Amino acid sequence: MPNTTLYEYENSEYWDVRAWLYPACTITPGSAAEVSTFVKNFSAAQVPFAIRGGGHMPIAGTNNINSTGILIAADNLTALALSTDQQTLSIGPGNRWVDVYEYLAPYGLLVPGGRIGLVGVAGYMLGGGMSFLSGQYGFCLSSIKALEIVLASGDIVTATAENEYSDLFWAIRGGGNSFGIVTRFDVQTYSAPYTYVGFNTYSPTYVSQWLDAIYNFGAYGQVESPNAAIIPISTWNPLEGPLPTPNAIVFYDSKTPLGGLNATGLQNFTAPTMIPTASTYVQQTMFEWAEELDVGLAALKGWRQGFYAVSAINAPDTVQIIHDTYMQTAMQMLANVTDIMVELALQPVSKHWIEMSNNVTGGNPFGLDASKAPYVFVDESLSWLSPSDDATIENFVQIANQKVNAALDAKGLRVPFVYVNDADGGQAVFQGYGEENVRKLQSIREKYDPERIYTDMMSGGWKVADIEA
Repeated sequence: MPNTTLYEYENSEYWDVRAWLYPACTITPGSAAEVSTFVKNFSAAQVPFAIRGGGHMPIAGTNNINSTGILIAADNLTALALSTDQQTLSIGPGNRWVDVYEYLAPYGLLVPGGRIGLVGVAGYMLGGGMSFLSGQYGFCLSSIKALEIVLASGDIVTATAENEYSDLFWAIRGGGNSFGIVTRFDVQTYSAPYTYVGFNTYSPTYVSQWLDAIYNFGAYGQVESPNAAIIPISTWNPLEGPLPTPNAIVFYDSKTPLGGLNATGLQNFTAPTMIPTASTYVQQTMFEWAEELDVGLAALKGWRQGFYAVSAINAPDTVQIIHDTYMQTAMQMLANVTDIMVELALQPVSKHWIEMSNNVTGGNPFGLDASKAPYVFVDESLSWLSPSDDATIENFVQIANQKVNAALDAKGLRVPFVYVNDADGGQAVFQGYGEENVRKLQSIREKYDPERIYTDMMSGGWKVADIEA
């Protein structure tokens, strides 16, 4: 209840301070049966509600609700269980990825999970999930074997790609929160005894070479070395200098103890080709990596946050067009914003990544064409402190992306797909999936929730019922 320590904790367990909405009360069910009871009671009494996993999505109302409704927090749905044959990990939706990696570390196993430990499991997986392992196995959703789901009726079902709920299984992995509440994820595990991962920072003078390396990794490196992965990130803030700083998180899933030291797929991001000014790249578990990275990221919790997603064909000039247009606009429009961090992540996505995602466990609603790959998925991330800068930031996001999209469109490089986990609240996510997939999603939603409980009574997110035909 309000004015209690637990209430204050639950209301503030969000990445973005603007999501601290102060619900009427919070509840923390410990089982699917308890979730079912709450859903049935709220439905009968017409009480609005929201559900939160990790709380990382920086859109107010996506996973919280104000005093008109009740917050269901998944904090007590944190079970982790490895099958006897160690091929399947069952994960409760209240876990964060750091918890999962800590559990798996003694076994030398991984699942295609979040690359940042503090991110919650549920939203990440249901949004698709880009992983360090995606070059080998596709989006995380492709490694989901089964889902335990509480339907709007309160019924608890298990959905797989082969059983009677295969349509629900297809829709809920990427189709938003209109179909049910997932209370357990059963995910394929993979042997990964020798992982190398770390954060490389380069001199701003390397920007041109860094951009070339991103293109080449997407075009060739990820094809030849699918067990290598990168997250190239350009960062800038007005207090650190006039130029953006190129960085890269680099990862290698080695099959031998020393295999990551001179990994061919990462050669353009390591010495002697491109010498970092600082590097933490070593052999370490994903749990150790999550702990390393989360220390710095935790300092931004409670700031104001914003994402925006763009997708494009990985042509030779794609990443330079996006980077230079976005960062030049940032330096022009945000120079007087003191407490701000601008980050631009340029993620190459290979043909094999898309093929695995489309052809395993029943496919997905994304509608991505593997023949047009490789792609670049762009995550624009902004963190700022003062509410007085909100209007400036919003104006920047609109103008910068008008410029980026116009520049990409002029060369026929932009694609309509918007990756939901990196999207801004105003972006048209499902429209990028294609008309046929949208109609299919709408039909499945109507089948499993004809009373629109998860559309009208559960707040937040993108709702497939709201898309005009």
